[in-house]
Formats: sequence, C-alpha cells, structure tokens
Amino acid sequence: MSFDILKTHASIGWDVDGTLVNPYNPAAAKRLHQFIFDHPEKRHCLVTFRTHDLLHALEGDLAGAGLRDMSIFDKIYSVPPDMWMQWAVVQQQRRLGQTRGKLLLAETAYMEWKGFICRSEGLTVLVDDDTKNTQRGCERFNVVLIDPATL
Repeated sequence: MSFDILKTHASIGWDVDGTLVNPYNPAAAKRLHQFIFDHPEKRHCLVTFRTHDLLHALEGDLAGAGLRDMSIFDKIYSVPPDMWMQWAVVQQQRRLGQTRGKLLLAETAYMEWKGFICRSEGLTVLVDDDTKNTQRGCERFNVVLIDPATL
C-alpha cells in the first residue's frame, strides 16, 4: 500500500501513540509527518485514546516527535474520560478472571469510539496502529482504517 489511498480522502483522522508519537517504525512515522505537512489542503485531526495527564502532554509529545506546528491539525478528539475509566475497569476485571470472555458493553463502546467519532465528524479514514481496538468501530461506522505499517 502507498500514500495514494490517503490522497483520496479530504479529512483524515490520525492516531497519536504508536502512529505519530513513539512509533514502532520511526522512519515510517517521519513519512507520515511529511505527508501531513505536504497536504495542508486536507483536514487533519488527531483521534486519541489519551485522557487526563497524557492528553495534557500531547503537544509536547508531538513536538518531540517532530510535529512542532499544531496548527496543521484542525481538531483533537480524545476519548471521554468516563469511557476510558469504564474500559480500564473491565480490563482489570478481565486480568483477574472476573469476566466470561465475551465483550462487555464498556469494551464495545471503547473499541467503537474512534470509528464513531470519525464518522460523526466527517473523517473518512483513520490511520492507527492499534487495529485491534479500532477495527470494530471503523467497520461499524464505515471508516477506512489504515495501519501505518502498510503505508
């Protein structure tokens, strides 16, 4: 896959952690950064599972990764803190063996949130390394999901 697919979308959602910041492949992330700066005509938005203090550190983390100009991003969408907290509680229960293997409502809401927010805000594509937690929502809400490792 190449960046050609991103060129066909006017509004792009970008994951932060693992995609633009602290990526598994720093060279690939630099190409993502360059694509963002090379296409200011597109609407670029950050879509992140960050909440609380991690959200406050976002601008500094992006700057440290080479994205110093936050004006290129139209908006930042972060998962609601109560949704993240409910998901975290379920994950803790799962680690302790207190769930029965099926997806619980809090997990489903969390895993579908990025797809939901992209669709409701007009973002037709999401670039996100965490396909495990985003694919379900992107499929449900008809948002193209791109793993940056495939670009």
